[in-house]
Amino acid sequence: MEQAIRSLLLLLAACMLAASVSADPLPDYHQVYVQVANDPGAKYDIYGNNTYHFVFNGSATQGLGSLYVTNDISVPEGQVTTTSNQSGTFYITYPGGGKGFDDAVILMLAVNGTISNDFEIHIKSSGYDWTPVPAKSQKPAMDEVSYVDCAVNETFTITDLIYGPQTWRPMNCADYPIHDGQNTGDCDNVFNLVFIDLNVGVLCEDDDLINLTDSGAIKIKYRFENLHSFAVFNAYAWCNQSNRGKGVFWTNRLTGTGQHSGYNVIGVAPPVLTSITVSSPNTALNVSCTQQFNATAYDQDGDEMIDVSFTWTSSNETVGMIGENGLFTALSPGNATITAEHGNVNGTMNVTVRFPTGAEDNENQDDDEDIEEDHQFTPVITMAETLNETANETVPTPTPAPTEESPANVTPTPNTLQAPTTPEATQHPSPTFPSSPEPESAGFGVLFAFIGLLAVAYLIKWR
Repeated sequence: MEQAIRSLLLLLAACMLAASVSADPLPDYHQVYVQVANDPGAKYDIYGNNTYHFVFNGSATQGLGSLYVTNDISVPEGQVTTTSNQSGTFYITYPGGGKGFDDAVILMLAVNGTISNDFEIHIKSSGYDWTPVPAKSQKPAMDEVSYVDCAVNETFTITDLIYGPQTWRPMNCADYPIHDGQNTGDCDNVFNLVFIDLNVGVLCEDDDLINLTDSGAIKIKYRFENLHSFAVFNAYAWCNQSNRGKGVFWTNRLTGTGQHSGYNVIGVAPPVLTSITVSSPNTALNVSCTQQFNATAYDQDGDEMIDVSFTWTSSNETVGMIGENGLFTALSPGNATITAEHGNVNGTMNVTVRFPTGAEDNENQDDDEDIEEDHQFTPVITMAETLNETANETVPTPTPAPTEESPANVTPTPNTLQAPTTPEATQHPSPTFPSSPEPESAGFGVLFAFIGLLAVAYLIKWR
């Protein structure tokens, strides 16, 4: 159910878009020569222009009962497969009836809507190869067939989608649908077509052809790149000699009664940028520092998108500026918002710019030092302090010179020997010391010291 809804949504979206490929529709639904896109050209290039003749000259339903598309080789009559797998495997079978073989099979790929310029489809085919038997409707013998792995191993691009835009594909009747359930009358739901020669044929296993790889079916591995809409695989068979002649007469059924089969692939919606994340290892910077900011773009599935360019801006270029490569330069303290933008989507991150740690304190300290220099403390020295300092200085006392005065009342001693007197009876004259002369420079020294201190204080104040 989910796949069906996705398919419907993609088809509706594709209906509003025109194919971007420069091509022309097929000139007709039958009796046309269709060119294959293989680089080596057509395997059976009978006409020399890498084409096969799509005859389809029978009734409206003729040629629909022998060729099928299946995702399971055990179900040879196939089914209609719709998948979102951008790579996978399916088979083209010939389960029975009729002549039992086709000499060549041509794969038709139809891509809906607008096709990306980088669109690619890689096809690898494996199956049986033989030399076409000249007799009508005669299948090859067992010893005439050989299994070929990688008969085609090629990548096709937007330039190979040379047919279209159109809503139909070759068949015995006009407006034969490209995919099951298609309204071919919806002329806005258009496809571009590429035809690929698989370089092998398809066989119906029977009593003569036994133990065939994949029961004689053609194995196809595909891989899409950048498919954003809807793609459909159909098969066509060519025979060199059949009861109806030489040419393409058969395809897988998509209308009427009988088993419908086909293989449809829903593309992946192209990535759309939906969010941007801005990152940086550091969002707090010092003035004059730089910091690299990075931006990452994400699509609608949350997957990272590459090769997305961004426009960088700063909300406050006084605080900091940011270059076109996301390098931020911090200019002054403050806050700013960094924005990375692409189209109408943006991402942001805040950044703070500040002075280096301690720089503001150092600046205030410098200011305080300037104030101290202009307002230096001047000590006040009182007269008392000056006198005290002077008095405390040690001034050497001058030693008095001895005098030679005779002691008074001394009676001359006769030459006769006298008895010694006692110490108490001995009289010693008291020496007379002259009064200490007052230093002539004492008052001048105090004054000089006071004046000197005043001078020092004056110099300190005005330093």
